[in-house]
Amino acid sequence: VLLLFVSLFQSASIASEVKTYRNNQLGFEISYLGNWEKSHAPGNPAFFIKRKSATEPGTISINVANFTGNKDTFMRQVKANPEKFIEKIKQRFPNAKMLENGETFLGGFPAYFITANYTLKNMNIEIGIVAMKIFCIKDRRIYLVSFETPSLLFKKIFNEFQANLATFNFR
Repeated sequence: VLLLFVSLFQSASIASEVKTYRNNQLGFEISYLGNWEKSHAPGNPAFFIKRKSATEPGTISINVANFTGNKDTFMRQVKANPEKFIEKIKQRFPNAKMLENGETFLGGFPAYFITANYTLKNMNIEIGIVAMKIFCIKDRRIYLVSFETPSLLFKKIFNEFQANLATFNFR
């Protein structure tokens, strides 16, 4: 599977410039395709990029925090009760629903993902959104990777997200 993602990334990178973000202090790096640009986001994540296309938007953010709990206990709780994290999303978007969850990897280390959808309502416009959250704990830090895009574009933009995420490395 990883080879498929790397292949997708290499194919996409032929047509566009690839940039790399490194944060030695927080211990990670990630490369991203040229049709994504580094930007600012609410909450000041350690890393935030958005697609340059206004008609086909998507965002990826990485938050990092110190983790003082027990890694194994935390991951068991996430796996046993992923709905708990959907409840946090429901505080902002009451119609949020979990689509999928399960084990994955981030930078070669065990991680857990949760995918949900919800509807953004602004005046008379409603837009379905798909969001994915990936949790990983390494070296007493918790890494949260978040991806969001409109539901109608999910398959297309998700392939780019996977290609970008396949380049994530811990430093």
